[in-house]
Amino acid sequence: RSAKAKFFSKGGDPNNFTYSFPYSIGSLEKLENSSKGLGSISFLDQSDGIIRSVPLIIQFKKKLYPTLGLEMIRVGSKQKNIFVELDEVGVKKLSVRPFKITSDANGLFWIRYKQSQKSQYISSTSVYDEKFEEGFFKDKYVLIGASAQGLFDLVKTPLGITIPGVEVHANVIENILNNSYLIRNPKVYIVELLFSIIIAFITFYFSQNIKPKYGLAIYFSSIISVILIGLTFFLLRSELIDI
Repeated sequence: RSAKAKFFSKGGDPNNFTYSFPYSIGSLEKLENSSKGLGSISFLDQSDGIIRSVPLIIQFKKKLYPTLGLEMIRVGSKQKNIFVELDEVGVKKLSVRPFKITSDANGLFWIRYKQSQKSQYISSTSVYDEKFEEGFFKDKYVLIGASAQGLFDLVKTPLGITIPGVEVHANVIENILNNSYLIRNPKVYIVELLFSIIIAFITFYFSQNIKPKYGLAIYFSSIISVILIGLTFFLLRSELIDI
């Protein structure tokens, strides 16, 4: 199958940086042929099982595909193209007019989750029986998914809650529309490493050369400083720094 979106890149080849999947499972052929877009619903494996990010674009057999959220934005914006901007590190930005989305070097999109709202859910039975307010679906992105536990489509989020997989994609769409997503700067890894080494050295040095009570005070002051720096970047710039 081929992607419905057309990809254009500047500054390099996205295939050198994006995540590749060896296998794929598609929808019914009739659905794929009649749809205006095709998007990936795959999540990357996480060591702790918490879904913090999703790849905005992936590759399968050297072909690029958008994630479901990005593809719905493209179709909803009545655009045909997805533009990928790269630099020497990797993917820098993805654009679907009028939206410009910052990602990490591998095209990962860091999600700013919100609390689930029951008002945004409607059961399939209510739709079938037409038991919903007029205009409920007007000018909205509608995602159809399952929420039953037995279907194993429930995922953990950083908020400490478990949500249906489809709600992850809903958060992606809302983040893009509101420009409220999180940013993970690829250069911050080096800063984190250097900062950790400096803090460790300062703590070790003073612990060996001053009284224990002062060394303990310096240790806790260092920890508080790191936390405050991380919170400042998160609140003011929506940037993620490991603390």
